Amino acid sequence: MPLIDALNNPQKGDGSAAVAILEPARRYESATLPPNAPYWILYTRGKAHLLLKEPDNAVEEFQKILDFRGRDATSELIPMAQLHLARAYAMQSDSAKARTAY
Repeated sequence: MPLIDALNNPQKGDGSAAVAILEPARRYESATLPPNAPYWILYTRGKAHLLLKEPDNAVEEFQKILDFRGRDATSELIPMAQLHLARAYAMQSDSAKARTAY
């Protein structure tokens, strides 16, 4: 349920609530959960950080997804994480890293 609540908050423009809701899920990020569950936790938190204009935190979350990609190479969130990683770098005004990520 926290993941569902957190997924709804960024759509409502409330990134800080999404980050707070997902904080207890941090301990499950690297756990063997149902397919893609850790990806969704990281992805939702990363999107919330982008909404909050916190690109450093967003980079950290999206990079974790890309680092974990060997666990489930079929995850539809991997290309989305790559895209949002590039957007976070652009938000940091790091055009070289953004271009590479895109």
